[in-house]
Amino acid sequence: MYMLIILMYITINQMRPEFIIDAIQNQTLASRRRQMDFLRRTRRFSQVEGRAEVVATAGRHGYVTRINLDLIANAIARASGGAASGDFEVVLLVIHGSFLAYGDAIARVKAPTREQAAEVAEAVRKSLRLDRQREVSFDPSYGIEQMEMIAWTSISTAKGNPEPGLLTVRSLRSILSIWLEQDGVAPDEPDALPVVYTDEMLHRVMDAFESLVIGTGESGQHHNFNEVMRALVVLYERLPEALRERGETLVERAMPVLGAHLLSGEMEATLETLGRTLESSGAASTAQTVYTALERLRSDVGKVPGL
Repeated sequence: MYMLIILMYITINQMRPEFIIDAIQNQTLASRRRQMDFLRRTRRFSQVEGRAEVVATAGRHGYVTRINLDLIANAIARASGGAASGDFEVVLLVIHGSFLAYGDAIARVKAPTREQAAEVAEAVRKSLRLDRQREVSFDPSYGIEQMEMIAWTSISTAKGNPEPGLLTVRSLRSILSIWLEQDGVAPDEPDALPVVYTDEMLHRVMDAFESLVIGTGESGQHHNFNEVMRALVVLYERLPEALRERGETLVERAMPVLGAHLLSGEMEATLETLGRTLESSGAASTAQTVYTALERLRSDVGKVPGL
């Protein structure tokens, strides 16, 4: 009986939000590390123009869980007849975790002739493994989505519990911080295959932040709104230019949500710091949006609604 009680305690304890979120975070980070080799073998931007083009399409439905680059590379080698493959390129229109229905576009295949492009397009179709369920082991965006859903349910009035939301926002901030430091993938490695893959992972974290900010407007959870704004304060100066622009857009979209909140002292301090951070980094327009929203909230302090 004693051992049964201990086992029940361990099982219940491991179902606590902090254990679940920590486990998903670790899986997501490990998945990203595995994905890095794939990214190093592919291009970020197209380099081939003015060639014949064929669109490869899906032959069935499912989630993209694997993309076999060797199969694509071998097909290009065959189609080129052993000559230089610089006139070939596969621009993937999907990423790991994408859902495909029958007939959806997979990739744009470029080659000297339409026949060669069609040959490679068939190989691209076969290179994708489609499954009924997503797989976090090679799809870090799935981990981000799982965490986002946990936080959304917690933040919304469905449960109204701010704690799991706070844990998730902090975990997302940690993940983004690690990826900013460790990714270091050049836009195009010298030995990369002529395969273009759009890496959206850093933007996916920003999307999750934005979604959770919207959720706080429905529930009035100022704790979580403040935590997202604080994450931007901490990370903003470390973001690459494209991600800074995404962060500024997030802030612009978040300010109307402030109307659902009362101004706490902690939120006031965070917004002041956010405004200064944006201003000192050259984002004066977005900083002014923050200051304007903050002054509007300050003007309501001490007023009793309806009086």
